[in-house]
Amino acid sequence: MASGTSYAICQTVCSAGWTACYAASGLVAGTVTAGAGAPVAAIACNAGVSSCMSACAAKFGVELAAEAAAGPVGWASAGLSTAAVGTVGAMYLGKRIADGDFDTQAAFVKAKTTVQNSAVAAHQAAQKGAVVAKKTLQRSSEVAKDTVKKGAGVAMKAAKASADVATSAATKMKEKVHRWRVAS
Repeated sequence: MASGTSYAICQTVCSAGWTACYAASGLVAGTVTAGAGAPVAAIACNAGVSSCMSACAAKFGVELAAEAAAGPVGWASAGLSTAAVGTVGAMYLGKRIADGDFDTQAAFVKAKTTVQNSAVAAHQAAQKGAVVAKKTLQRSSEVAKDTVKKGAGVAMKAAKASADVATSAATKMKEKVHRWRVAS
Protein backbone atom coordinates (compact mmCIF):
# COMPACT_ATOMS: atom_id res chain seq x y z
CA MET A 1 0.00 0.00 0.00
CA ALA A 2 2.99 2.25 0.50
CA SER A 3 3.68 2.88 -3.17
CA GLY A 4 0.14 3.88 -4.12
CA THR A 5 -0.24 6.10 -1.10
CA SER A 6 3.14 7.79 -1.46
CA TYR A 7 2.63 8.27 -5.20
CA ALA A 8 -0.77 9.92 -4.70
CA ILE A 9 0.57 12.17 -1.96
CA CYS A 10 3.65 13.03 -3.99
CA GLN A 11 1.62 13.91 -7.11
CA THR A 12 -0.84 15.93 -4.99
CA VAL A 13 2.02 17.91 -3.46
CA CYS A 14 3.48 18.50 -6.94
CA SER A 15 0.13 19.82 -8.17
CA ALA A 16 -0.25 22.00 -5.08
CA GLY A 17 3.24 23.38 -5.63
CA TRP A 18 2.44 24.08 -9.29
CA THR A 19 -0.77 25.87 -8.30
CA ALA A 20 1.13 27.83 -5.66
CA CYS A 21 3.86 28.72 -8.15
CA TYR A 22 1.26 30.08 -10.58
CA ALA A 23 -0.50 32.00 -7.81
CA ALA A 24 2.78 33.50 -6.58
CA SER A 25 3.41 34.67 -10.16
CA GLY A 26 -0.03 36.25 -10.41
CA LEU A 27 -1.30 33.54 -12.76
CA VAL A 28 -4.17 31.08 -12.48
CA ALA A 29 -3.20 27.43 -12.89
CA GLY A 30 -4.69 25.80 -15.95
CA THR A 31 -5.34 29.03 -17.86
CA VAL A 32 -2.00 29.47 -19.64
CA THR A 33 -1.21 27.65 -22.86
CA ALA A 34 2.30 26.85 -23.97
CA GLY A 35 3.85 28.73 -26.83
CA ALA A 36 5.84 31.80 -27.73
CA GLY A 37 3.56 34.12 -25.75
CA ALA A 38 3.57 32.05 -22.53
CA PRO A 39 4.81 33.96 -19.47
CA VAL A 40 8.29 32.95 -18.32
CA ALA A 41 6.89 32.31 -14.84
CA ALA A 42 4.39 29.79 -16.23
CA ILE A 43 7.14 27.97 -18.09
CA ALA A 44 9.26 27.90 -14.93
CA CYS A 45 6.32 26.58 -12.89
CA ASN A 46 5.62 23.94 -15.53
CA ALA A 47 9.27 22.85 -15.50
CA GLY A 48 9.15 22.59 -11.73
CA VAL A 49 6.00 20.46 -11.69
CA SER A 50 7.46 18.29 -14.42
CA SER A 51 10.58 17.60 -12.37
CA CYS A 52 8.49 17.01 -9.26
CA MET A 53 6.18 14.53 -10.99
CA SER A 54 9.11 12.75 -12.63
CA ALA A 55 10.69 12.26 -9.22
CA CYS A 56 7.36 10.90 -7.94
CA ALA A 57 7.15 8.50 -10.86
CA ALA A 58 10.71 7.25 -10.32
CA LYS A 59 10.05 6.68 -6.63
CA PHE A 60 6.72 5.02 -7.44
CA GLY A 61 8.35 2.70 -9.95
CA VAL A 62 10.77 1.36 -7.35
CA GLU A 63 8.02 0.96 -4.75
CA LEU A 64 5.63 -0.60 -7.27
CA ALA A 65 8.26 -3.17 -8.21
CA ALA A 66 8.46 -4.18 -4.56
CA GLU A 67 4.68 -4.45 -4.33
CA ALA A 68 4.50 -6.40 -7.58
CA ALA A 69 7.01 -8.85 -6.16
CA ALA A 70 4.59 -9.38 -3.26
CA GLY A 71 2.06 -10.81 -5.72
CA PRO A 72 -1.71 -10.26 -5.83
CA VAL A 73 -1.89 -8.81 -2.32
CA GLY A 74 0.62 -6.11 -3.30
CA TRP A 75 -1.22 -5.41 -6.56
CA ALA A 76 -4.56 -4.98 -4.84
CA SER A 77 -2.96 -2.81 -2.18
CA ALA A 78 -1.36 -0.53 -4.76
CA GLY A 79 -4.59 -0.14 -6.71
CA LEU A 80 -6.77 0.61 -3.71
CA SER A 81 -4.40 3.06 -2.10
CA THR A 82 -3.83 5.01 -5.31
CA ALA A 83 -7.53 5.37 -6.03
CA ALA A 84 -8.58 6.21 -2.49
CA VAL A 85 -5.79 8.58 -1.52
CA GLY A 86 -5.78 10.35 -4.89
CA THR A 87 -9.52 11.01 -4.79
CA VAL A 88 -9.63 12.15 -1.17
CA GLY A 89 -6.48 14.25 -1.59
CA ALA A 90 -7.84 16.02 -4.67
CA MET A 91 -11.18 16.77 -2.97
CA TYR A 92 -9.49 18.09 0.17
CA LEU A 93 -7.04 20.26 -1.75
CA GLY A 94 -9.77 21.56 -4.07
CA LYS A 95 -11.95 22.58 -1.12
CA ARG A 96 -9.08 24.38 0.61
CA ILE A 97 -8.25 26.30 -2.56
CA ALA A 98 -11.91 27.18 -3.16
CA ASP A 99 -12.31 28.39 0.44
CA GLY A 100 -9.19 30.55 0.15
CA ASP A 101 -7.67 28.56 3.00
CA PHE A 102 -4.58 27.46 1.15
CA ASP A 103 -1.09 28.65 2.09
CA THR A 104 0.72 28.72 -1.25
CA GLN A 105 4.14 29.45 0.24
CA ALA A 106 3.91 26.54 2.67
CA ALA A 107 2.69 24.25 -0.12
CA PHE A 108 5.57 25.32 -2.35
CA VAL A 109 8.11 24.67 0.43
CA LYS A 110 6.48 21.30 1.13
CA ALA A 111 6.51 20.40 -2.58
CA LYS A 112 10.19 21.27 -2.86
CA THR A 113 11.02 19.27 0.26
CA THR A 114 8.97 16.33 -0.98
CA VAL A 115 10.73 16.36 -4.34
CA GLN A 116 14.12 16.43 -2.65
CA ASN A 117 13.17 13.65 -0.23
CA SER A 118 11.61 11.61 -3.04
CA ALA A 119 14.75 11.94 -5.15
CA VAL A 120 16.91 10.77 -2.25
CA ALA A 121 14.50 7.91 -1.46
CA ALA A 122 14.34 6.87 -5.12
CA HIS A 123 18.12 6.86 -5.34
CA GLN A 124 18.44 4.81 -2.15
CA ALA A 125 15.72 2.41 -3.26
CA ALA A 126 17.39 1.99 -6.65
CA GLN A 127 20.70 1.21 -4.93
CA LYS A 128 19.02 -1.32 -2.63
CA GLY A 129 17.17 -2.79 -5.60
CA ALA A 130 20.44 -3.20 -7.50
CA VAL A 131 22.04 -4.97 -4.54
CA VAL A 132 19.03 -7.26 -4.12
CA ALA A 133 18.94 -7.98 -7.85
CA LYS A 134 22.66 -8.82 -7.86
CA LYS A 135 22.29 -11.15 -4.86
CA THR A 136 19.22 -12.77 -6.42
CA LEU A 137 21.06 -13.35 -9.70
CA GLN A 138 24.06 -14.79 -7.87
CA ARG A 139 21.83 -17.14 -5.86
CA SER A 140 19.89 -18.11 -8.99
CA SER A 141 23.18 -18.90 -10.72
CA GLU A 142 24.25 -21.09 -7.79
CA VAL A 143 20.91 -22.90 -7.78
CA ALA A 144 21.14 -23.42 -11.55
CA LYS A 145 24.66 -24.86 -11.22
CA ASP A 146 23.52 -27.19 -8.43
CA THR A 147 20.51 -28.25 -10.47
CA VAL A 148 22.69 -28.97 -13.50
CA LYS A 149 25.09 -31.02 -11.36
CA LYS A 150 22.23 -32.98 -9.81
CA GLY A 151 20.59 -33.40 -13.20
CA ALA A 152 23.85 -34.65 -14.69
CA GLY A 153 24.21 -37.15 -11.85
CA VAL A 154 20.66 -38.38 -12.31
CA ALA A 155 21.17 -38.59 -16.08
CA MET A 156 24.37 -40.63 -15.60
CA LYS A 157 22.58 -43.05 -13.24
CA ALA A 158 19.68 -43.37 -15.68
CA ALA A 159 22.06 -43.94 -18.60
CA LYS A 160 23.95 -46.62 -16.63
CA ALA A 161 20.70 -48.31 -15.65
CA SER A 162 19.55 -48.23 -19.29
CA ALA A 163 22.86 -49.66 -20.44
CA ASP A 164 22.63 -52.41 -17.82
CA VAL A 165 19.10 -53.27 -18.94
CA ALA A 166 20.16 -53.26 -22.59
CA THR A 167 23.18 -55.48 -21.84
CA SER A 168 21.04 -57.87 -19.84
CA ALA A 169 18.42 -58.03 -22.60
CA ALA A 170 21.08 -58.62 -25.24
CA THR A 171 22.60 -61.41 -23.16
CA LYS A 172 19.21 -63.09 -22.69
CA MET A 173 18.45 -62.75 -26.39
CA LYS A 174 21.81 -64.28 -27.26
CA GLU A 175 21.09 -67.19 -24.95
CA LYS A 176 17.65 -67.73 -26.53
CA VAL A 177 19.13 -67.63 -30.04
CA HIS A 178 21.81 -70.09 -28.98
CA ARG A 179 19.22 -72.46 -27.44
CA TRP A 180 17.09 -72.21 -30.57
CA ARG A 181 20.02 -73.15 -32.79
CA VAL A 182 20.97 -76.04 -30.57
CA ALA A 183 17.39 -77.28 -30.54
CA SER A 184 17.07 -77.03 -34.32
